[in-house]
Amino acid sequence: MRRGVVICIISLLLISLFVCYSSGKEGYSIEVDVNGTAWGIDRSTQNLNLNIEGKVSGFGNISRNNRIRSISGVSFSEKSSVVRGGNLSMEDRIQLVAKERPVYIQYVLGSVGATEYAKIGIDERWITQFINYKNISYLGEGGIRTSERYEDNGEHIFSYTDSWKLSKESMYVSFNNRTIILAEIYPNSIKVDRSSNKSSLYYLDMESVGALARIDLISARPSDEKVSDISEEPVSRNLQDYAGHVKTELMVSDRWVTAYPTNETDFNGDNSSSTVVLVE
Repeated sequence: MRRGVVICIISLLLISLFVCYSSGKEGYSIEVDVNGTAWGIDRSTQNLNLNIEGKVSGFGNISRNNRIRSISGVSFSEKSSVVRGGNLSMEDRIQLVAKERPVYIQYVLGSVGATEYAKIGIDERWITQFINYKNISYLGEGGIRTSERYEDNGEHIFSYTDSWKLSKESMYVSFNNRTIILAEIYPNSIKVDRSSNKSSLYYLDMESVGALARIDLISARPSDEKVSDISEEPVSRNLQDYAGHVKTELMVSDRWVTAYPTNETDFNGDNSSSTVVLVE
């Protein structure tokens, strides 16, 4: 009986480890389904040392787009556009440092009585440091539109302006050197705990005259997770919209320190099988 239960559950769990030589990425993908209740995660990183600095000034039109997508759970995008002319001054600096390190994955498959379960423990040692600084000044009847969006493992920061007069200075700093993810999947139940050695800071000093200035702060499930509808978690959100002449100064900081919770990895059940996988 014991052997039959373990084989049944193993058939519902897939772990993929990958090293993509064309893009230089390293990562892992996990999918598990316990009697129709599904959870999955797909994360990657790569060795990077990126530095970009730029200055723009003058009169006329401009369109700029920058984007960084899902490096160890960190994503970033920004857009700036002027299509009807105006006086513009822009200065920006981007720095991204990412280092590949080992990832330890432990999974336990078993049952308690007639209830099957899967438990996943991920200890990720990737290092990521990201800094983005931007200073924009604009004056013109045509208007300027700017947006910046940051995601750091479920923490979202978004700002947007549609202005004909704008003075905006912003900076985002994020550092992470360890992430621990613990998932428990039962029929009709999913519990996920995620903690990190990380810190982040967002600073905004803005004066705008225009149609809209928006600041949006969201705490939600990280985009690298895939879950069944039954386990949707509440979202924390702070949304601010302003029109006309507005001056605002904002600072958002976040700091977490974690150690591996060894007591959480002691998974007991009537029938179980435990396996450890190393990604390096």
